[in-house]
Amino acid sequence: MTKPVYFGKSVVLECSIQTEDKSAPMLWTKLPNGKTLACNQKSRDIDKYAVSVEYYERKMVYNLILKHFNSTDVNRVYKCDFGFHSYAGNLLLNENDFIYEPSVKNMKNFSLDNRKLNGIVMIYNGYPKPLCSGKFEGEEISKFINICNKNISIFYETKIELEYITDMCSGTVNVTCNYGNHTVLITQLVDTCKDSPESNYTAVQIMLTTLAGFMLVLTTLRLLAKGDYQSETSDLHGISTASCSRIIHQTCVAINTTLQNINFPIQQELTEIKEGLYGIAGFPNVIGTVDGTLIPIQGLSGEEESNSVCRKGYHVINVQAVVVYKLRFNNVVVRWPGGTHDAFILQQSILFRHMEALVDNGWLLGDSCYPLKSWLITPLGNPSTAQEIRFQKAHCKTRNTVERAFGVLKQRFR
Repeated sequence: MTKPVYFGKSVVLECSIQTEDKSAPMLWTKLPNGKTLACNQKSRDIDKYAVSVEYYERKMVYNLILKHFNSTDVNRVYKCDFGFHSYAGNLLLNENDFIYEPSVKNMKNFSLDNRKLNGIVMIYNGYPKPLCSGKFEGEEISKFINICNKNISIFYETKIELEYITDMCSGTVNVTCNYGNHTVLITQLVDTCKDSPESNYTAVQIMLTTLAGFMLVLTTLRLLAKGDYQSETSDLHGISTASCSRIIHQTCVAINTTLQNINFPIQQELTEIKEGLYGIAGFPNVIGTVDGTLIPIQGLSGEEESNSVCRKGYHVINVQAVVVYKLRFNNVVVRWPGGTHDAFILQQSILFRHMEALVDNGWLLGDSCYPLKSWLITPLGNPSTAQEIRFQKAHCKTRNTVERAFGVLKQRFR
């Protein structure tokens, strides 16, 4: 039998017979009513069934193709007859082999209202019973999600309700539901930090990963590894340029959501991070080192070109990152052209608002291009006393963590 079986698609049942006889009558029937589905190489219902025969040296394979497989086709006994030989098999429904591609509709976008994140999503016609989870800006919020699965026939109707209180005024919501090896990923950006039309912008993408998921991965890896144009990558894989664009974005979102390896630390992780950074040079209460680095890009043209030219005279983007001990990134901002000042990037980031809301949870270390804040410590201008010199050395040695991380990252692409 075809595995896995997708409801709504064709399924092949295979009857393998050890014989050299090619003249005996062949028959497919369905029990318990004994309904004849096909006789020899002719189907009794061409809209529902088809047959094929494959001959080998000492074996014959008699196939029955079930078109538009549905719930009435499961938990039935299918019988194959060849001359005086008879073979029967029970096609039982199980969660390992049967999958129904669910549909997401009647969706109420997630929204932030007075720091309260809420919303409702409905997923219809899924099988098997899904396992759902959620994250907001990398933080696990599954316990704040109410999942209601209703059994309709053999399929499941899933209602997802979210109600979560947060200190943040913007962020990305990720809700993932797994149906066997089939995944529904709902990603949405919510932003109420600014009173502007753009602040209410939401982007909802549904990515259904099926057996053809390898195409999504291969397309994305090709573009990321080679730096090709999307038109060339799409031609190589036999898809449209528009599909290529959607695939790359959706696959990157899915990979990031699955890995979740760049997350700003939550309260439970802060102690470990402080101890790790303290061990470098004895600088206490540090939860991260922040800096920017320039990443070269292909030349641009137009009115905005000058914004992408850095002080060294070539086109770049300015990437901000927070790094902790073991050179691990836990916050990255990749959106500003190379001519943008590091302090401006920090001030416009979610990180800035998050640190402003924290009370006595630790400090970030930055270089002199950043402003001195209660949570951001910069080096001294002209240290003179022994205490100031010791402070400066500890600050420099600890903050060097972010510079070394940038160096290691860039080295991998040289």
